[in-house]
Amino acid sequence: MGINYTKLILGRDVEYEDKFKIHVPKIKEIIENGESEFMMKARPFTDSVRKIFSGMPEIVDEMEKQFPSLLLLAFDEEANNEVVELLTGNKILLSDYIIESLAYWVECDPEDFQLLPASKKIVSEKLDWIIDVEEYKKFSDYIKVITLYQENPDLIAPKNVASNDRKLDIWKKVYAGRLQKQQNDNGGEFGDKILILQIATGSFVTADVIENLTYYQFVNMLNGYMEREAHMEELAFYTSSKFDTKDMKLTSWQSKVKLIKNNKN
Repeated sequence: MGINYTKLILGRDVEYEDKFKIHVPKIKEIIENGESEFMMKARPFTDSVRKIFSGMPEIVDEMEKQFPSLLLLAFDEEANNEVVELLTGNKILLSDYIIESLAYWVECDPEDFQLLPASKKIVSEKLDWIIDVEEYKKFSDYIKVITLYQENPDLIAPKNVASNDRKLDIWKKVYAGRLQKQQNDNGGEFGDKILILQIATGSFVTADVIENLTYYQFVNMLNGYMEREAHMEELAFYTSSKFDTKDMKLTSWQSKVKLIKNNKN
């Protein structure tokens, strides 16, 4: 993958295969449209088929085998009608949802995309872009980087989960509990994160500055300040006369701060 992380941390849009640019939304755009809307536009490219159906363990293995890509689900009549409601609670076609999300990220009109059911592809003559399963995965990898997506393995059903009733029942209970925990521990409101960054920087980073950061810049900056704060706490302990720290090694916070990157890219 040819992402230039230096340009990304400077707030630039991402060049995609010398065809067009993928828009990297700024915080003010996300706030105005709603953080949930931002994440919804990412989900067709971040959520795997296995993740989507992990709450339905009776069929998860078969669905993943039959539809290894979310794109293929859009060309199955039943799945095309039902998957988005499972994902978002909204009753719209999966094919429309995917196209609207593509248009969001490349900043064009959904009408610029057409479905080719016979070949199971989406095409855009305007962008000179043909999206098959392989291309869909490639584009999805870019969105995972931009949104800093990391799949939660605790919410992914194990292979062959439906091989016996006991395994199936255990997973259903475990999944329900983990899902509830995730919903309770959702990381707080976006405004809370903005406040944390302002306090951490002594209001050096003003609200106007934060509004014009991209999501990628914002999360990296917040992570960097948290890393530095943890280092300062460690330093206070290291320099305290109350503790024996002769065998303790202290590294600089600068050596720990790195751009957050998708592990696979």
